[in-house]
Amino acid sequence: MNIEINNINDALNKYNNNLLNPELDNYLISEIIKSSKNINELSIKSNLGKDEQDLLINAIHNNYNLKFKDLKLIDKYDDYLRLILLLLGVFLISISQETSSFISEISLIAGWVFIWEMLYDILFKQINRKRKAVIYRRLSKCKVNFIK
Repeated sequence: MNIEINNINDALNKYNNNLLNPELDNYLISEIIKSSKNINELSIKSNLGKDEQDLLINAIHNNYNLKFKDLKLIDKYDDYLRLILLLLGVFLISISQETSSFISEISLIAGWVFIWEMLYDILFKQINRKRKAVIYRRLSKCKVNFIK
């Protein structure tokens, strides 16, 4: 992937030089998703000095390493949440079988909603998070080349 940077301030977050500018971050992620290529190397066309190049390389690696760790943490706690939803759903469905009234219908519906939410998270949200985590992990370790 080729990127052109004219000024180091265009690439770094204006509040934290250890992170990328959100515009550059969004651009990188959207281009990687569009191209659906495995990214192992970034080519940056710029006239930056050696210190600025090192700062940019560290910012790229730090930015995506933090994002990768955040997604891993979310996945860890989502596993617990999914287990709780499944158990609660099964519990509510079993209660609905034992009672016969309006409460039975409510607990049956609520039980299936909890189970559906758990399945929806696994089938749609978790897959998307894992895909982004792979991209973030690769960007956190990618080689950065500077071209003049």
